Amino acid sequence: MLFPKTEQEWQRIRNDFGEKWQFCNCCGAINGKHINIVKPPNSGSYYYNYKGKFSVILFPIANANYEFVIVHTGTNGKVSDGGILNSIGLYDKLKCKSLNFPQQTAPEGL
Repeated sequence: MLFPKTEQEWQRIRNDFGEKWQFCNCCGAINGKHINIVKPPNSGSYYYNYKGKFSVILFPIANANYEFVIVHTGTNGKVSDGGILNSIGLYDKLKCKSLNFPQQTAPEGL
């Protein structure tokens, strides 16, 4: 797993999404996945999720070739995707534009 650090690395991911999936200006696919666990002793409802199970969350961002470029694991199952984005600092990095994303471009033909 290589976290993209330069604008060129993000540009390559964005180009791959455009060419392979006709999904322009996409720099990654995000999805949170609950991994069921046995309730840890003395944890109360800390790991209890909205599905009625105990879980931790796998939260990856993948490129157009199904390869993880960012992975976060271990957040308790009751936290939302937005909560994870905040807790790992990704939302703040997006907001202050410190991820070196390339400039957005209009898709060809528009």
